[in-house]
Amino acid sequence: VITYRIAHLVEGGAPAAGILALSFTNKAAGEMRERVAGLVAARDAKRLTLCTFHALGLTILKAEKKALGFPTGFTIYDGADQLGVVREILRDVKIDDRRFDPKAILHRISRAKNAFATEPDGEDDNEYDEVSRIVFPRYQQALRAFAAVDFDDLIVETVRLLDRDEAARSRWSGRFLHVLVDEYQDTNRAQLELLLRLTGHGNVTVVGDDDQSIYAW
Repeated sequence: VITYRIAHLVEGGAPAAGILALSFTNKAAGEMRERVAGLVAARDAKRLTLCTFHALGLTILKAEKKALGFPTGFTIYDGADQLGVVREILRDVKIDDRRFDPKAILHRISRAKNAFATEPDGEDDNEYDEVSRIVFPRYQQALRAFAAVDFDDLIVETVRLLDRDEAARSRWSGRFLHVLVDEYQDTNRAQLELLLRLTGHGNVTVVGDDDQSIYAW
């Protein structure tokens, strides 16, 4: 549906450079590119932006790195890097890192980030929630000190950047005239917020099946 919609837009005169199609995995984005390449002229296929939400966030953050506060660039921390930061913080605050699973703490931090919260919600109000509330601000400070962002930041910090920087928001909100989203039922809040900031024009096409929602499961 998405690929034929793109082909229809291009055939109707929509500039390929103004079309953005978003998917949730690199594999899905690759398959989309292959299908579109068989439906539109090669020059138009090259001008389309077909990527994941996180890849789009990375593109925006790289282009706006000065506004982000990292004029010389930034590093993306992977899972191992994140775990290392959490373990170091636990040691610094004299918490036994053998007692608490750093992955469980990172899960709570990720959930808080994607909800744009300043601390983990602590719905269970257990020891992990208490420790996560101690670690979260220190984790954010550590990333900043190392000029680094994590996977969640690729979307969350992009939204925050577009909210506080009017010039950046103007550049990106008008860049894509048509936005299409695949597997829309799996959009979380952070991804939705990014989508809303790029689609003031209302030219949005989404495809999804609520019976396949990973969040509903």
